[in-house]
Amino acid sequence: MSFLNVGHKINIDIGNYCNLSCPNCMRSSISKSYNVENNNFQNHPYLNKSNITLENIQNWVPKKFLNERVKYVDFCGALAEPTLSPHCIDLVKYFSPHVEVISMSTNGDTRNVVWWKELAKVADNLVVRFYLDSFKPGNSLYRQSNSSRIIEHIEAFTSFGGKAILCNLVFKHNQDEIQDFKDFAKKLNCNYRMMVAREFTTNESTSYEVDYSGKKYLLEKNTLIPSNVPYRVSLNSTNPSEYCSLVHENMIRIFSNGLVMPCCHIEGQLFETYENFFIDENDTAPNLTRHPQFIKDFVSKIEMQGGIKTISLKYNSLEEIFNSNFYKTYLPLSWKLKSNEICQNCINGSRLDIKDENEYNNPLIVDIPKAG
Repeated sequence: MSFLNVGHKINIDIGNYCNLSCPNCMRSSISKSYNVENNNFQNHPYLNKSNITLENIQNWVPKKFLNERVKYVDFCGALAEPTLSPHCIDLVKYFSPHVEVISMSTNGDTRNVVWWKELAKVADNLVVRFYLDSFKPGNSLYRQSNSSRIIEHIEAFTSFGGKAILCNLVFKHNQDEIQDFKDFAKKLNCNYRMMVAREFTTNESTSYEVDYSGKKYLLEKNTLIPSNVPYRVSLNSTNPSEYCSLVHENMIRIFSNGLVMPCCHIEGQLFETYENFFIDENDTAPNLTRHPQFIKDFVSKIEMQGGIKTISLKYNSLEEIFNSNFYKTYLPLSWKLKSNEICQNCINGSRLDIKDENEYNNPLIVDIPKAG
């Protein structure tokens, strides 16, 4: 099996900076683990250190590769708020002429009105997903952001022709505002999208405690929308080639340090296993004391072909990475043999947990569909 195809969707973290501290974000979890082990209270030393530059992207994803193999580019990742990158607009300009759609996910609580108006004019095929937690003052319990400033930025972006999607991540504390979200999206002529919080993937999980700036409270599951269903369950399949985003979305997932990840759902485990490499790329040895199943299913195969640098764009081209033994032989074979338990039990909900309100959709806006 070859994962290198045409019609790819590139999902990329263009840096490792963020202005928020969302409680269930990978940034928060890796910082918490590091603080416990190192007896201090600060961001993980990998964070807030780097941004992918235009030169990086020109080398990693050349125009020829874009023109021949890529349909969509999405600035959406595990660690970065893309609008904080000083290269954000330059990267949009680079990708835009070579793909059908370029998009980004943002908390919207960055920059200023002037910058958002400028972004709106950069590319006709740019779609920005704004994630707003609540319209009520003091009710942004998940993203802990400034709602009034986000609203101001969405209005500025759309008033200058920017194509936007208003994303409503529904918890119990904001479920009474669904109609407010719909009305606001309709007013701005942008798409509205309702999503179930991915934290609640089973009916057993109904809440979790948050400790933010010394204040503890519960984030609770909404009572209106059903739990997410893993994509493999909806397909009644145990064959990852039928539900893995590498296949059904032709996904290429690029991490902020150039690693080409096989899956966004294992990034936390990969980070913790190769934590020293993320801090200092001269230290490539994996930590084999954590995540034994992940070690068996993924790390053993990465190490068998030469180690973590073999899936890094700093040392290899995209073609070389996808033609490596890990991607071309070891991973597909583990699917065929049903020996990869993590993939067999994939939690990816794909886009089946997204509730589109089509009556509020602007037909001029093209969000990223499945690549093909």
